[in-house]
Amino acid sequence: MQRAIVLSILIGASLAGFDASACDRDTGERRQHAFIYCQGDLMHTWTASPGAVESITLPNGFELGVELDNPSRQFYLDYSERAEHVAEMVQIRLLDLSKDEPEELSRTYAASNSVQGFGIRGGCNKVDELGHPGIRLTLIRPVCLEQVPAPDAE
Repeated sequence: MQRAIVLSILIGASLAGFDASACDRDTGERRQHAFIYCQGDLMHTWTASPGAVESITLPNGFELGVELDNPSRQFYLDYSERAEHVAEMVQIRLLDLSKDEPEELSRTYAASNSVQGFGIRGGCNKVDELGHPGIRLTLIRPVCLEQVPAPDAE
């Protein structure tokens, strides 16, 4: 329980400046934010562009690529057959960037607001190359509201 409280405080502190860039103030565009943790330490943060590969060098020297992308319409159609309400999802691909041609280590789907673990012991997916304890990927995609008009004065 104490660990959960400390983790909540650390995540809150790392996101302190996050809300300023959560939604584009002019267009309302929602941005997918990603945070990579390794051995409990925040290693890397970025605002993901669909299909772009983000490169992260882990403490053990491993060159990891992370690609976040929008699922296909067919994915959502298949997913909606199992549930009445469907979460907004993101496709996650992990890549080994140390090779001449990047090699896919993992491909999965997760909620666009979730925490996913990858490593030798599994989590979301087992990825031996990431070792133990592996990585934790925190995904945050805010909900943006249109400006609400002031109530009528009566």
